[in-house]
Amino acid sequence: MALSHREPDRVPLDYGAKLPVTERLCQYLGVDPACEYSCYGEYPEALLQRLHVDIRTVRARYIGPPLEIGADGSQADVLGVRSSTDGYPLTHPLAHVTSVREIEAYRFPDPDAFDYEHYAEQCARFEDYAVCGGDWCPIFTYAMELMGTEAFLVAFHTMPEVVHALLERLTSYYCETSGRMFDAAHGKLDIFYTGDDYGTQVAPFISPRHFREFILPRLKRLYDLAKSHGLYVMQHSCGSVRAFIPDLISIGLDVLDPVQVRAAGMDIVGLKRDFGSQITLHGSIDTQRTLPFGTTEDVRNEVLQRLRDVAPGGGLILCGSQEYTIDIAPENIVTIYDTACEVGQRA
Repeated sequence: MALSHREPDRVPLDYGAKLPVTERLCQYLGVDPACEYSCYGEYPEALLQRLHVDIRTVRARYIGPPLEIGADGSQADVLGVRSSTDGYPLTHPLAHVTSVREIEAYRFPDPDAFDYEHYAEQCARFEDYAVCGGDWCPIFTYAMELMGTEAFLVAFHTMPEVVHALLERLTSYYCETSGRMFDAAHGKLDIFYTGDDYGTQVAPFISPRHFREFILPRLKRLYDLAKSHGLYVMQHSCGSVRAFIPDLISIGLDVLDPVQVRAAGMDIVGLKRDFGSQITLHGSIDTQRTLPFGTTEDVRNEVLQRLRDVAPGGGLILCGSQEYTIDIAPENIVTIYDTACEVGQRA
C-alpha cells in the first residue's frame, strides 16, 4: 500500500546492518542468530520477525570458481577487485586503461556462476512479505572500483568513450544476471532493488549533465527490464542526490533508498513535499547523530516526528538513514521498530 501511496495500518519497516551489529542485536534481544549471511545482507529470520520487518531481500548465491583470498584476509570479487576485510577496495584492475579495446578485452564473470534455482526457492519462501531482489547492479561504483576513484572521475572529461564502454559492459552484465533472477522468481518477486552511490555528504559525485549522459541511459535499461517483469524499482544511493531525483522519476523510479537526512538537500519533509506523490521514501531515522549519540527517548521522538510529517498518505518505509553501525546501541535500534508498531496498533 505504501508504494501505491495509500496509507497502511502502520508504516512499513525495513532493516539493514553489518554482520557485527546484527549479531549483537540478536544477543541483546535473545533471538536465534542462525542465518545464511551474504555480502548483500541476509538476516536472521527470527530477528526480522521480532522487529516486524515487512521486506525480505533475496540475492542469487555465488556458486562459481572459488574467489581468491589473500594471506591478509583480503578477497577478490567476481569482477577481480580485491577488497580488505572491511570491504574497501585495495586493487583497481583497470587503473591504467586508455582505450575502449582494453575495456572490451577485460574478462567479466560468467552469469552461470550464480544459483538461480536456490534464488527461486528463497523468493517462494517469503511470499507473505514484500520481496526485493535482482542483482545489485552498482554500475557507477563498480566502474569506480575497477578504475580507481580519481582515474574514473577524471576519465569523464578526458576519455568519455572509455567511461561509456565500461558502463555499457557493466550494464549488459547486470541486465543478464538480473533478468535471470527475475525469470527464476516466477512472479514471486515484488521489487527490483538496485544499488549504487551517486552522492557524497555535501554534493553529488558528478554533475547532473554527466549523470544524464553516462548513468541515466544505463539505469533506464535496468529499470525497463524490471518493469517488463511487473516489478517496482527501488534505487539505493547514499548521500546528496536530490539533483538526480527528477531524472530517476522520469525513467520509472518507485522507491528512493535511503533518505540520508543529514546529507545536503535530503531534508525528508522537503522531499515529501516535492516528490512524495511520485515516489516512496525509504529510511530517514538518523544514523549519523540521533541513533549513535541520542537516548531512546530521542529516537522515539524522531520516529514520531517522521510518522507525523511523512507517513500520512503512504509513501514511507521506515528504517535507518543508512545501515546501522556498531556505534549504535541495540536499544536505540529496537526503539525504532517498537515505536512504529505501537503507533500502528493505536491508529
